[in-house]
Amino acid sequence: MPPKRNPVITPAQTRKLLVDESTMKTAIICLQIEAGDRVDDPRLRNPNQTDEAKGLRRLPDHEWEEIRDIVRTLVNAAASKSRPQEPS
Repeated sequence: MPPKRNPVITPAQTRKLLVDESTMKTAIICLQIEAGDRVDDPRLRNPNQTDEAKGLRRLPDHEWEEIRDIVRTLVNAAASKSRPQEPS
Protein backbone atom coordinates (compact mmCIF):
# COMPACT_ATOMS: atom_id res chain seq x y z
CA MET A 1 0.00 0.00 0.00
CA PRO A 2 1.50 3.39 -0.91
CA PRO A 3 2.23 5.87 1.87
CA LYS A 4 -0.30 8.55 2.65
CA ARG A 5 0.47 12.07 1.51
CA ASN A 6 1.05 14.59 4.28
CA PRO A 7 1.21 12.09 7.15
CA VAL A 8 0.73 13.30 10.72
CA ILE A 9 4.05 11.78 11.81
CA THR A 10 6.97 10.57 9.72
CA PRO A 11 8.09 6.95 9.42
CA ALA A 12 11.19 7.87 11.46
CA GLN A 13 8.97 9.14 14.28
CA THR A 14 6.93 5.95 14.12
CA ARG A 15 10.10 3.87 14.42
CA LYS A 16 11.12 6.00 17.42
CA LEU A 17 7.95 4.86 19.22
CA LEU A 18 8.54 1.22 18.34
CA VAL A 19 12.22 0.76 19.20
CA ASP A 20 11.57 -1.64 22.06
CA GLU A 21 9.12 -2.39 24.86
CA SER A 22 10.41 0.52 26.95
CA THR A 23 9.64 3.10 24.26
CA MET A 24 6.24 1.55 23.56
CA LYS A 25 5.30 1.67 27.25
CA THR A 26 6.49 5.28 27.42
CA ALA A 27 4.33 6.12 24.39
CA ILE A 28 1.28 4.61 26.12
CA ILE A 29 1.96 6.57 29.32
CA CYS A 30 2.44 9.78 27.29
CA LEU A 31 -0.84 9.11 25.47
CA GLN A 32 -2.63 8.77 28.81
CA ILE A 33 -1.04 12.03 30.02
CA GLU A 34 -1.89 13.96 26.85
CA ALA A 35 -5.46 12.61 26.85
CA GLY A 36 -5.89 13.81 30.45
CA ASP A 37 -6.36 10.34 31.92
CA ARG A 38 -3.16 10.47 33.95
CA VAL A 39 -1.24 13.22 35.74
CA ASP A 40 2.33 13.87 34.59
CA ASP A 41 4.35 12.50 37.49
CA PRO A 42 8.16 12.21 37.35
CA ARG A 43 7.90 8.82 39.07
CA LEU A 44 6.34 7.40 35.89
CA ARG A 45 9.73 7.70 34.21
CA ASN A 46 11.25 5.06 36.51
CA PRO A 47 10.47 1.42 35.81
CA ASN A 48 9.06 -0.50 38.77
CA GLN A 49 10.39 -3.88 39.90
CA THR A 50 8.05 -5.80 37.60
CA ASP A 51 9.15 -3.71 34.61
CA GLU A 52 12.82 -4.23 35.47
CA ALA A 53 12.23 -7.98 35.73
CA LYS A 54 10.79 -7.85 32.21
CA GLY A 55 13.92 -6.06 31.01
CA LEU A 56 12.42 -2.60 30.57
CA ARG A 57 14.86 0.27 30.91
CA ARG A 58 14.63 3.85 32.11
CA LEU A 59 14.62 6.22 29.16
CA PRO A 60 16.78 9.35 29.25
CA ASP A 61 14.82 12.59 29.71
CA HIS A 62 15.50 13.77 26.15
CA GLU A 63 14.16 10.51 24.71
CA TRP A 64 11.08 10.70 26.95
CA GLU A 65 10.40 14.27 25.71
CA GLU A 66 10.86 13.25 22.07
CA ILE A 67 8.29 10.49 22.49
CA ARG A 68 5.92 12.84 24.30
CA ASP A 69 6.20 15.39 21.46
CA ILE A 70 5.35 12.70 18.90
CA VAL A 71 2.36 11.52 20.94
CA ARG A 72 1.22 15.15 21.45
CA THR A 73 1.28 15.60 17.66
CA LEU A 74 -0.90 12.51 17.22
CA VAL A 75 -3.36 13.58 19.92
CA ASN A 76 -3.65 17.09 18.46
CA ALA A 77 -4.24 15.69 14.97
CA ALA A 78 -6.93 13.34 16.26
CA ALA A 79 -8.59 16.16 18.18
CA SER A 80 -8.64 18.45 15.14
CA LYS A 81 -10.17 15.71 12.96
CA SER A 82 -12.88 14.95 15.52
CA ARG A 83 -14.13 18.54 15.62
CA PRO A 84 -17.21 19.11 13.48
CA GLN A 85 -16.47 20.87 10.21
CA GLU A 86 -18.28 24.15 9.65
CA PRO A 87 -20.40 24.26 6.51
CA SER A 88 -18.91 26.31 3.70
